[in-house]
Amino acid sequence: MKICRLTRKECAILILLQQCKAPIPAAEIYERVWGEPYLCTDSNVVAVHIARLRKKGYPIKTLWGRGYLLTEK
Repeated sequence: MKICRLTRKECAILILLQQCKAPIPAAEIYERVWGEPYLCTDSNVVAVHIARLRKKGYPIKTLWGRGYLLTEK
């Protein structure tokens, strides 16, 4: 079993994705995890964190136009 460290934001994103069975848009993830209104300039922030989680082995699927979804391996 591989142990990897998560940042607080990564952990919060994973918990949010685990709780919701439907795809979650990046804007909603940003507003719920960062606690700030989503601006178009924030679009890459969520994508970068999702990419880091994927590198750590978490199966997160992108559903274009709908959001992100945590899937089973």
